[in-house]
Amino acid sequence: MQQGFTTISPGVLVSFGEGLTEVEGGEDPNVIIVCGWLGANLAHIEKYTKVYRERYPNATIFLLRSYHNFFWSSERTIASKIMPLVACLNTLGCIKFTNGRPSTLIDPPLPVTLSPLSTPRILLHSFSNGGSLNVVALAKLLSVMGCTPVRHISAMIIDSSPGGNFTTTKRAFSGFVKNPILKCLALVFIHIFYFSLYVRGKLLGHRSPFQVITDNLVKPNILPWMDARTPRLYVFSKTDELVPWEHVDATAKLSAKAGLDTRVEMYEDSPHVAHARTDPARYWGAIRRMWEAALRPQNE
Repeated sequence: MQQGFTTISPGVLVSFGEGLTEVEGGEDPNVIIVCGWLGANLAHIEKYTKVYRERYPNATIFLLRSYHNFFWSSERTIASKIMPLVACLNTLGCIKFTNGRPSTLIDPPLPVTLSPLSTPRILLHSFSNGGSLNVVALAKLLSVMGCTPVRHISAMIIDSSPGGNFTTTKRAFSGFVKNPILKCLALVFIHIFYFSLYVRGKLLGHRSPFQVITDNLVKPNILPWMDARTPRLYVFSKTDELVPWEHVDATAKLSAKAGLDTRVEMYEDSPHVAHARTDPARYWGAIRRMWEAALRPQNE
């Protein structure tokens, strides 16, 4: 368990704010969803959640982890992992269901009792393709469950995503897997995986995972509390060795072309998901400005 976090499913953790009573008239985000990068160490993600906890002490922070088995897990398995998060979001009043709360939605055991927020303000922060895949999985699950679009004050940060190719995927898995035998097996899997993508793309017109991420990110209401006015911030670097910056930039341009409130923060020399470490003032300043934009009357 990460410091201050409680595990509510194999891939979801939650940290509760200092006060369980909602602050009336507040402007800070009161629900923060952090989608970690593939195989991220909790100690590394904590560098971000710690900042959020210091800045927004009353917020409920959810941490959605991303594992390597995501690529070969069934939709049912992925949904079962995310379902406790959905239950919490429903209790907090962040989402509603067209036909009422599904009977299959079971509240996870929590050390405190969650209460509905009168004004949910939701900040989502996704890291790398692993985080983006979880955003897409959450969006699909909410759609299948019949979530009603109900806009709330919100914003989304997409850090170092989407994008990739055969070479960068091999590099990513090689960096995570240290055991030489497991590394060889991982490389074999990657070759098979990309060959199947190629065949399905050519014969059946299937989209690659990276294309699916882009397709979803440029939707105005990818999540039921968002629309075209919701600010979206793409943060990436020209020297990222795992996600080509041109791919992220292309998605950001598609987002802007679709009429979405799109912002870009492009670094020249920061490593993958390390922009905050390279220039923390710039990184967190961009997020602060984006949130301030979300609060403006025209975005309400």
